[in-house]
Amino acid sequence: MKKQRVFLVLLFSLFLAVSIFSGTVSAKGSKTRSDRKIPGWTMTFSDEFKSGTLDKSKYVRYWGKPSTGGAVSWWNGDSALIVQDGYLRLKIAKENVTRNGILYPYTAGGFTQLTAQTYGRWVVRARMPQGAGTQGYISLWRQDFKWPPEIDFAEVRGSLPNENIFTQHYSAAGKHETEVSKLYESDYTNKFHEYTVIWEPGKLTWLVDGVQKFTTTQKFPASPMVLSVGDLVGDCGSFSGCPQTTNVFPTYLDIDYIRIYKKA
Repeated sequence: MKKQRVFLVLLFSLFLAVSIFSGTVSAKGSKTRSDRKIPGWTMTFSDEFKSGTLDKSKYVRYWGKPSTGGAVSWWNGDSALIVQDGYLRLKIAKENVTRNGILYPYTAGGFTQLTAQTYGRWVVRARMPQGAGTQGYISLWRQDFKWPPEIDFAEVRGSLPNENIFTQHYSAAGKHETEVSKLYESDYTNKFHEYTVIWEPGKLTWLVDGVQKFTTTQKFPASPMVLSVGDLVGDCGSFSGCPQTTNVFPTYLDIDYIRIYKKA
């Protein structure tokens, strides 16, 4: 994702807060689930979101302004994360929030899952938010949030719902570089898809619905990484595109499950 930075002090101070999540709008998704067991891999974390609440010991929810250029939404902490009907829903709402004297016309949601590991297999089944100007992403970041590197294994803009972007962010000669692959196979805002990245020594592999799509050479030093997922709304002229008056809010990035593995 485009230079998505997270305010660490805010994130980890909020980590200790008690959070209760609720919602009233059905996710209306198919609960088709892939096999949890994968030969050659050992599961290190799994969440199927059946309990009705988010375990605050395993997640940090985001509160602050996404630093993606042109973002006009505010990450709204607890109220933007809803566990409902077996899904985790990251809510984008058209509502005014004033922070530090700045008016944000939208709120959105995001989180870090705290399982950190060097190498492994990350699997997220999700449906991206709808509407021009919205953006959803699923990525890996360094545990200490030093950037780059960053591995995006799903990134969809509501203005281009049939385009999915897979990106490796890294540093070369002191400069930020990106290696980008794009997939055009579906409306990623309309249906759930299972997104996977396999990180092995020197190698990255991306899969969608269990089918390998891309593979490339790892271009950054290895260090423990964590899962980061979020959505946002951009301003006109930004990477996310321009919100339209015809957009229907709220819209959601819906997550069916998260599964993390290491080599057996």
